[in-house]
Amino acid sequence: YEPLDTSKDEFRLLRILPASLDDSQVRCKLTTAMLSNPRSYSRTIFSPEQIATHTTIILNDSLFDVTANLAAFLATARQQSRDELYWIDAICINQKDISERNRQVLRIGTICSIANSATIWLGPATEESDLAVDFINFLAERSEDLHLSSPPTILTSWLKEDSEWLRASINTENYVQRWRSLISLLQRSWWQRI
Repeated sequence: YEPLDTSKDEFRLLRILPASLDDSQVRCKLTTAMLSNPRSYSRTIFSPEQIATHTTIILNDSLFDVTANLAAFLATARQQSRDELYWIDAICINQKDISERNRQVLRIGTICSIANSATIWLGPATEESDLAVDFINFLAERSEDLHLSSPPTILTSWLKEDSEWLRASINTENYVQRWRSLISLLQRSWWQRI
């Protein structure tokens, strides 16, 4: 890690480098930004790991230890080939420098609030999770078609306005797997944080 300039309120952002043909290991670079003039970036939130297994990535041309869950996110984000910056506390804060870590922890609220977006990593995609996401999109479209209001009232509105479809969908084989996949997605460990 290069030291941060505390007089400039610097913090680090992570860039995931594109994969080369002969390289399966994730490569990343750290860059700095200032709280007063930040770049566009996404704060990234991970699900807690019950048993954290570790692996290595290449960070600033050196081996760097990360959890397997974080490595899976980095590999997936790299496949999407977007030139995007991320703020990931486990990497962007030098965890071995207690003084830096203490200063940066005090800034986490600001760092998160000025991010352009938030990326929530629920874990690697599976056929079941893909089905769940498709089903969520379907349900969102259905709620728009029915002119249902805000999310907290959608289920109540469905029960009033579309109860026949809702009851039928729960008992129809075509929808049973979709509902199960949604339940499975909602049982992933990230939701325990809320």
